[in-house]
Amino acid sequence: MKSCNNRGFTLIEILVAATIISISLVSVVAFVRKGQEMITIDKHRRVARGAVERTLENTQYQPESYNNLPPMPAAPITTDIIIDAEMTPNIQGSLVVTIGNEQATVNGNAAPHRAITATMTWTELGGNSETVSITKWLANVQRE
Repeated sequence: MKSCNNRGFTLIEILVAATIISISLVSVVAFVRKGQEMITIDKHRRVARGAVERTLENTQYQPESYNNLPPMPAAPITTDIIIDAEMTPNIQGSLVVTIGNEQATVNGNAAPHRAITATMTWTELGGNSETVSITKWLANVQRE
C-alpha cells in the first residue's frame, strides 16, 4: 500500500491567498492616501481660517477702523494669499473682505454696527473648491 502525504499547498490555494493579500494591501494604501489627503485639506482650512481671523481682528481692534471703512456700498477688497507653499504648484487662496451695505443695531446696542465678512476660497489639487468665511460686526465705539 502506498501512503499519501500531502504536505504542500495547491496552486489554487496559493492564488486565492495571493488575491486576498493583494486586495488587502490595495485597501490599506487607499486608506492611507485618503487619510493624508484629509490631513492636508484640514491644514489648508486652518491656514485659511487663521488668515481670515487675522484680517478681521486687525480691522476690529484698530480705534480708527470704523471711520476708515469705505463708504457704502463698498466694493469687496480682494487679496491673494499662498495657503501652502510646500505643494507643487503652490496652493493659493483668494481672500475677499466685504463691508456690509447697511448699519444696524446689535443686541440693543445703540452704536451703529457694520458687518465685515472675510471669505477665503481656494482649490485643492484634486479640483475641489474649499471656502472659509467669517462675519463680524464692527461697532462705532468712541474712545477717549
